[in-house]
Amino acid sequence: MGSGATGPDSLQGHERLRAIIRDRRLLTMLMAFGVMACVAISVIGFSSAYFTTESSSPAASISAASVDITLATVDQLIDGTRLKPGETRTGRQTITNLQHRARVELSATGLEGPLPGVLTVVVRQTAPAPAPGAGTAYQGLLQDLHDVELMTLDKDAQATWEIELTWPADETDPALAGASTGFDLEWVALSEPSVP
Repeated sequence: MGSGATGPDSLQGHERLRAIIRDRRLLTMLMAFGVMACVAISVIGFSSAYFTTESSSPAASISAASVDITLATVDQLIDGTRLKPGETRTGRQTITNLQHRARVELSATGLEGPLPGVLTVVVRQTAPAPAPGAGTAYQGLLQDLHDVELMTLDKDAQATWEIELTWPADETDPALAGASTGFDLEWVALSEPSVP
């Protein structure tokens, strides 16, 4: 009998296949079993991925470097008593950096009344001697003296700054007679990266 011949066994096999296809519940169960078998095979096939090793380094210790400056003068820096139009008063401050390399900034705080909008200030470095034309860090109204960058100081370095306060001669408004103000000069050190 050739390969195209159909016998009783072959017909019975086809009929069983048609019966399975017609019976949806049986077909669904067989398909589900096939999916479950695939999942089981996948899990078994990749289970070796769970065999891993771990190693850890000791905990790292990190701390921030400190910044610390000292001021030579901690009392009144400029005596502005009985200041009049056309007069100038000066004071000097020496700063020493005791710790990590730091950028030094200067601000005037606690300003009150009309005088901060009249008085002018010049902030200039006197020591170590700056390059010609490079010593003046600020020149302007007292009320605008905020976060002025003076210089960067290495550890154990120091510098001296002169603060010149002037009442301009042309500021003679009678409303300023008897006016007064007080303010603080805040010298702030901000950490800077060390130079290799």
